[in-house]
Order: sequence, then C-alpha cells, then structure tokens
Amino acid sequence: MTTVQTCKVLSSMWSKIGRLKRSFMPRLKGNTNFGLMSCIAGAIIYSLTDLSKTQLNRDREDLSPNDIPKMFQSSKTLVELIECGQTDAWLSMELMFHLSVLPLTLQLTNISGNLWGKTLQGSRAQRTEYYLLHTFHSRKYILPDKISQRMKDIKSSKRRISHSVDELDADLDLENDGRKTKKGGPAYAGGLVLEPKKGLYDKYVLLLDFNSLYPSIIQEYNICFTTVPRSEDGVPRLPSSQTPGVLPKLMEHLVSLRKRVKQKMKKETGVKYWELDIRQQALKLTANSMYGCLGFSDSRFYAKPLAELITLQGREILQRTVDLVQNHLNLEVIYGDTDSIMIHSGLDDIEEVKTIITKVIQEVNKKYRCMKIECDGIYKRMLILRKKKYAGVKLQFKDGKTCEEIERKGVDMVRPDWSLLSKEIGDLCLAKIFYGGSCEDVVEAIHNELVKEFTLLFHLLTCGFDQCNR
Repeated sequence: MTTVQTCKVLSSMWSKIGRLKRSFMPRLKGNTNFGLMSCIAGAIIYSLTDLSKTQLNRDREDLSPNDIPKMFQSSKTLVELIECGQTDAWLSMELMFHLSVLPLTLQLTNISGNLWGKTLQGSRAQRTEYYLLHTFHSRKYILPDKISQRMKDIKSSKRRISHSVDELDADLDLENDGRKTKKGGPAYAGGLVLEPKKGLYDKYVLLLDFNSLYPSIIQEYNICFTTVPRSEDGVPRLPSSQTPGVLPKLMEHLVSLRKRVKQKMKKETGVKYWELDIRQQALKLTANSMYGCLGFSDSRFYAKPLAELITLQGREILQRTVDLVQNHLNLEVIYGDTDSIMIHSGLDDIEEVKTIITKVIQEVNKKYRCMKIECDGIYKRMLILRKKKYAGVKLQFKDGKTCEEIERKGVDMVRPDWSLLSKEIGDLCLAKIFYGGSCEDVVEAIHNELVKEFTLLFHLLTCGFDQCNR
C-alpha cells in the first residue's frame, strides 16, 4: 500500500482493495495499523462459506455477485435473496458465539488492562504493552515515553545518512579486500528450521514440541530488561544475576495462574467449566504474546537484544535436542522447526512407539527447569515435501478408541485462495498416497484421475459450460 501511495499507482482504483468506495487514500504514516485497516475495510480474508463448514459444519449457499442484480427482477427471487442475507447474519452471529469472541476478548482485556474495543480490533501489541505498563508501574519503575512518529522519522533520516556513509566506506574497502557485506534481510535470526529429509514414511512418525518455548526461555534463563547487561559490541549475553527479573516473574505468575484454573476445570461442568476454559485460553494467549512485543519495532517495549537472545537460545535448545535424540537415543530426526522435532521411529507397534515417546520426553525434560517437551502427535504415515510443507495420517485417541485423520500443514490445498478443484485433486492424491496400496497402483490411480479431471476441464473451456451440461 505504501508503494501504491508513493508511486501513485492505480490512483483512481486503489479503493477496490477493500469494499468501501473512497476518493482519497488514508494516511499510512503514523498509526499505520489504522491506515491499513481503513484501506482493506470489508475485504474478504476467509469466506463465510468456508468458515461455516469448518467451524459450524453448516452448508451455506454461495451466490455469485453477477447473479444478485437478476434476483431483483421477481418477488420470488428477491425473497430468496433476503433469506440468504438473513441466513448470513445468523451464521455470523453463530460464529461469534462458537469462537467465544466476546468472553475471550473480555478476559484478555481484564488481564491486560487496556480498552475492550482495541482488543476486539485485534490490537495484540497494544494489549501486551498495557499489561507491561501496569506491571512495571506496580513495581515502581519509571518507564520511557513512547517514541512519536516524528522522532522515528528523524531517526530514520539519520540512519539513511549513516548508511550512505557506510556504503561509501564499504566501497573503499571493497577495492582493498574484494569482499562486500550482505545488505538487507531480517533484523535478527529467528527460529531454527532444519532441512527436512523429504519423502514418504510408512512407519510411525512422532511429533514432539516444547510447550510455549519463548515464554519458557524467558523463565529458564531469567531474561528481562532488568537482568540482561547492556553489551558494547551489540552481542546479547545471558544474565549472570540469579535474582528473577520482572518478565520471568510475570511469566511464572501467568503460568501458575493458568495451572490453577486448569485444576479447577477438572472439578467443574457446564457453564462454569466453559468460563474457566475461556480464562485459561486468555492467560495462555497473554503469555505467548509477551515475546512478540520485544521484537516489534513499534512497541514501547521493543528490545532487539532481548528478542535476539531469546531466539538464539531457542535455536541452541532445538539443536541440543536433535543431538540428544540422534546421538544418545539413536533415533532418526527427519525434521525440526523452531520448537518441534519429528522422529521416525521405524516401528509398526504402537505400544513400542509410546515407550519411545516416554523415554524421549524424560531425557529432554530433565535437562531444563522450566521448559517441557510434549508429544503433539503420532502419525501412521507421513509425507514431507519441503520446509513447513507436509501431510500425515494422524492418530486420534477418543473414548478409548483410535481413529485416523489426514492432517495437512502448509500444503497448497489448505490455502483459502486456491480453487475448489485444486483442493479436491490435492485431497484425492493424498488419500491415494496414504491408502492406495503399492507405489505402482498409487501412481496409476492418480494419473487416471488427473487425466479424467483435466479432460473435463478442457471440454468446459473449449466447448462451453452449457454444451457440456447437455
């Protein structure tokens, strides 16, 4: 949007990004979030049809925008249009109740001490900021003023001038040693993502992940504004102080409070159980969002060295866990991403697999005080395509029974902006791969199905929909 504004591209059509017709573009500087929200107001991110099916298991009639004007031509079709609008209103309200939007945002607001309206707008950064403001104020800390947009612009101008001088120096150095530093990229390194061992696994695969990794790291290593020493060389270092800082104590408070709420849930049913569940969800969301404010440049509590230190420890923890599993337990790690690892057990017996899970959890957890690794899934079969893209047959244990469910992560068919045809073909291919028998049978079945689908699509495009229907 900033590029569109600066270069004056599509100056008369930019408002079509959203659903409100506007004659001028909102100011994107200053309160950037408000400006962007104004630009995309009314834009469809997830369709009501998809949300109704996935969240409520309700089918919704999806009208084409081109058909709506025709429905005004008779009273019968006009009534149908009105009924569709009424149904959409009820579905929207059902979604709001199903997702517990009002009680959950109210709990988040009560914990953080900000405005409920801002929580409803999704202002997570502001919610976290207010929670920290109240916490530090209660401990008699004097907090710095929030940097205004004008001051940010001045600092940005100074940085640009400084960068120009640095580039000139770099060009002079380039003549001397023939090297040049890489420009751009993220401000600091994030989580560790291992290169996956791609392929299809037909033995049990285990997915284990650390519970709330970054909040746990804050507690484990006592990382806080009040404990981490300032470094002259810019390299963050772990604090030597054993006195718990404000952030670790805050995390400990949220975690212990959530544990107490979950203990109460075991003794309650009905409405009281539901209220406690909303409360524990709000506590979890508050704790998990605490790290985000440290790495968010527009936050009052932005602290790049702290955020960098946390992600650094996260990368080291994941690598140590992989080394432990592979070298000490002699198991094969086939993938790892930020806070989780996948282990190929090479086994068909589910009881032996459960024994391995228990052993891995015990060996990893005994090395840490606050961090805990847990089993997040057991997969009967697993297909790994590349980083962050995989699918598997996940075992679900319900009421003493075991059932199977195909789970997809990052694969193209789960994207809401892809066509229904591509999703159906993708699901069909996965089902054939996981349950289709031998490799030759699977390849032949997928090939035949693709030929059939693309033959139909070719006829639709060349002969026309009406002729195909006849």
